[in-house]
Amino acid sequence: MSPQPATSQPPEPTPPPQHWLPAPQAAAILGQSTRHVRRMCVEGRLSASQHNGSWYVDPACAPALRLAVGITAPGPVAADSELAGLTASQRQRAFARLETVRSYQAALEHKPESMTVRKFATRWVELHNAQHPSRRTSTSTLYDWQARLRKSGVAGLVDRRGGPRTPVAFSPECREYLLGLYLKQTKPSIPYIYRIAQAEARERGWDLPALRTVQRFLRNRVDPKLLDAGREPKRFRDRCLPYIKRDWSLVPAMDAWVADHRLLDLWLPRRKWDDSTRREVVSWQRPWLTAFLDCRSWYPVGWILDFDSPNAHRVASCLVSAVEAHGTPGHAILDNGKDFRAHMVAGGRNRKSRQKLFDERRTQPIMEALGIEVHWAIPYNAKAKVIERWFGILAAHFDRQWPTYCGHNTVSVPEQIAKLKAADIEPGYDIAAVRAALAQWIDGDYALAPSPAEAAGGRSPLRAFAELRPVDYVPVRPPSADLAMLLTRGKRVRVERNGVYVHAFGQHYWSDELESRRCASARDISRQVAYRYAESDPSRVWVFDARTDRFLCIANALHPLAAPGSADADKLSDAMAMQRRLAGGTTTAARELRKTADNVLLDAHRRGGEAAGILDDPATIKRPPEPKLRIVDTELTRAAQAGQRHDAKAAARAEREQSLAEKLATGTDSAVAPEIARTPTLLERLARSDEEPANGDRPKNDTA
Repeated sequence: MSPQPATSQPPEPTPPPQHWLPAPQAAAILGQSTRHVRRMCVEGRLSASQHNGSWYVDPACAPALRLAVGITAPGPVAADSELAGLTASQRQRAFARLETVRSYQAALEHKPESMTVRKFATRWVELHNAQHPSRRTSTSTLYDWQARLRKSGVAGLVDRRGGPRTPVAFSPECREYLLGLYLKQTKPSIPYIYRIAQAEARERGWDLPALRTVQRFLRNRVDPKLLDAGREPKRFRDRCLPYIKRDWSLVPAMDAWVADHRLLDLWLPRRKWDDSTRREVVSWQRPWLTAFLDCRSWYPVGWILDFDSPNAHRVASCLVSAVEAHGTPGHAILDNGKDFRAHMVAGGRNRKSRQKLFDERRTQPIMEALGIEVHWAIPYNAKAKVIERWFGILAAHFDRQWPTYCGHNTVSVPEQIAKLKAADIEPGYDIAAVRAALAQWIDGDYALAPSPAEAAGGRSPLRAFAELRPVDYVPVRPPSADLAMLLTRGKRVRVERNGVYVHAFGQHYWSDELESRRCASARDISRQVAYRYAESDPSRVWVFDARTDRFLCIANALHPLAAPGSADADKLSDAMAMQRRLAGGTTTAARELRKTADNVLLDAHRRGGEAAGILDDPATIKRPPEPKLRIVDTELTRAAQAGQRHDAKAAARAEREQSLAEKLATGTDSAVAPEIARTPTLLERLARSDEEPANGDRPKNDTA
């Protein structure tokens, strides 16, 4: 029996080499699909072999695979590979991140079903950080590493920070072009100028990097001083240029005054009577402050607070009141505004324009008449005037104490100001109350506290203003009447039939000396006159020749037909008496309201200063000598003296008329004799009818 042939056994499967990776695992490491990795194995782009129908990849054939299995021996890396140029520390950090992700994925397979993935990840991270203090991570970082591993493989886990950077192509011409566009004062945005530069670079062949690179260059690489000089010149002057510090200790008191305007940071009710609706209209406005400040002591020598916008006449009024109280300074530092540069103040604006009613070139500037040397501050430079710092003190210590404080910008506006209504304000809260409180704060609080000026040497502003003057200084000022002449403004007009019409007061003024000039034509320049007036005295005006400025006369506000002694004098006197009686009652009521309107916070601030012992004692301050009188102009002095004589004559005439009225009323020269009954006038009967009792209280024997 022949032996049976042996049955052929299938060959045993050959195991893959050690550390070789299956195709699915290699695909996950490379950030590719499994199908794509198998195709690379078939095409020979990866060193791989097939075992039992499955492909296995040699980890030494790709840097990412070597990094995944921990092979530290360097191998050939293509220049265009994402893992080219890695350092040993970068390889180690990428391997540590990969191990962390693998550990989390292995632990996630054993997650309890009752626990959410988010909660499991949080607890796993806490345990991982406790076991590996040097490899601490967070839940969000762990999720980020998983996403980067799925998208880019191991190359996405490489930390490339701190490594060598590839230089960016940026043409110098393109850099200068972008910088020139960015340094404009219109402040264009970077995306806008980048869009313009793209078209220019395409035409000229410049190398223009990405928008983010341009943003980093303009924001971080350019000198900030250059950016401020181009985009914000004022910021460049204020913060980049070295400042010049003035030594005001070399300037004595009363030698230099500085002036400016300021809008107070508070709203005040302005009440006006509307004739059309026959009722009072209340509008909220911020008042303007015009002030003159002594540069050495920071003592406010004169100020005016009013609603209307400041003008040249207000500057002149403030200056004249300060000169009348303290004397004439040697110098004045003025702002460049048109109200300070007006011809009547400093003669700074002398422009040729069309014919006006008033030829300002024939008016002598007040600064020139008083002998004050004018210095103009640098435009748009607050540091050139010390009064700007004093305004800051005023805003902090005075403006903020009022209930209608509105702040100096939109950020500092209190919330209560938006809900403010006119009914919420007390009756006495008006500009008169604020004006009185400001005078009290300046004279009773600020002027007696230590001066904020370094040149004052720790003295109070009032003491420094009185003591820090030259040894031989003698204050001088013109007479009060001459100052009034300087203060008023002149108008070049013709004398009409009723005299000189003054628009400021809305009435005519007449004097017999104007008869030869009356009813002349507008072309008769030789008969034209120029008048000057004081806003506080509407009863008269001073009249000068329009061509020579020679003083002519003082014109009264009475019309010739209504002069004393005429047929209309009695009716006019009765009407004026009623006006005075009604005005007196209103004035008394307003005076009582002003007394009750007192600022409690300002008074508390002063009492706090007294308790702290920082307020100066006014009794120990030596009073400065009174200014001596100095004649400015002979024509102005003649006009002022004529006004004084006119006042004396008017007073004597009024006394004689009063004596005659008493004699006619009593029939004797005795003022205490009983009054003779006379027939009441129509105005007196109308006035008495307002004082009669109501119908219910009227006696029965009264007749209509």
